[in-house]
Amino acid sequence: MDVGADNFRFTLEDQNGRNKPCGTYRKAKTCELHISSLDRYKPTDFVSNAYFANFPVQPLSQCAGPNLLNGNQDATTMQIQTSRSLTQGYFSRVALTQMNLIYRVPTIAQGINARLIMFVTGVGWTSVLLPQGYYTPASLAAAVTTAVQTIAGLGAFVCYPPGTANAVGQNNNQGFGFSTNSATTMYFGFPPAGSGVPGSGSFARLVRILGLDRACFGYATPSPAGSQETVAGTPWTDVRSQRACTMLYTDYIDVISANLTNYKESKDTNTNIQASLGILGRIWLTEGKLSIGGGFQSTPPGIPYDAALMGGPIAFTKEWKSPNWCQWSPNQTIDTIDITLRDMFGGGVPWSQIYPTEFSATLTLTE
Repeated sequence: MDVGADNFRFTLEDQNGRNKPCGTYRKAKTCELHISSLDRYKPTDFVSNAYFANFPVQPLSQCAGPNLLNGNQDATTMQIQTSRSLTQGYFSRVALTQMNLIYRVPTIAQGINARLIMFVTGVGWTSVLLPQGYYTPASLAAAVTTAVQTIAGLGAFVCYPPGTANAVGQNNNQGFGFSTNSATTMYFGFPPAGSGVPGSGSFARLVRILGLDRACFGYATPSPAGSQETVAGTPWTDVRSQRACTMLYTDYIDVISANLTNYKESKDTNTNIQASLGILGRIWLTEGKLSIGGGFQSTPPGIPYDAALMGGPIAFTKEWKSPNWCQWSPNQTIDTIDITLRDMFGGGVPWSQIYPTEFSATLTLTE
């Protein structure tokens, strides 16, 4: 071949397709912002006094804050605000991708689900308060027994946990069983106006925990077609609920932020009447196994939890494989983080210095 010809050129790369125009490609740039609810406690929140010196570093503040500072600084309605930008760079989307939740909500919480309301023949409408704390089905049955026995005429009352036979050998594999073990009759229910018994909202949540069904309310099955019950229940001396109990205060926790969803054109919400806006994600407390092999299933059948684990606080990590991306303005940095945790009833997750629920999370920002 004559490589000195004026029209000579190599065509081998053209034939193999290697000489075509190309463009560079890379994955979108991302940045992670790690959050801890304990970061809301800063050394400047403390003052020196006769009993201790000011805490100079944040690790000490994080440990001391839940015990020494105002109990209103809870992690379920939290804000972290700094004098500096928490992120650097230009990003157009932000999402909650991981959250580690230390769930310390007791089975029974005062002011939330501790009141048990009933009608007792010869006494009328009355109620008792269950002690606050963590319970297994067996320990909760014992607490109900002790509380109800303080009512006149019910000194022999017994609450039987699921799977336990009552005094006459009748078993119940689903919910709790109740026996007055006397001639006194009773039924659980919502008191009418003028009864003087408060706490219907608290009782409604306790109905969920105990799994009380229509028989416990003194009604036959099924319910009246197209209407609610308008007559009093029929008192009983012994009843066994056919509804499985639920030892979790809530089925899920919604993670909400007004600041992080500020630029999102379509806000996430739910069907609740008092629906929240700006939901970053939902954590189902029963979406994964809590123990190897057991998970949330245990014996007897029909109880959807691991009884050995529901008697105390639990901790688990939620990772969103398909994050809920929120629009973000590239011209804005993140300098304020607000996180609110709400339960399935639309209210804030209970928090106290005795039962402090805390969390840590990962925010992912991308171009």
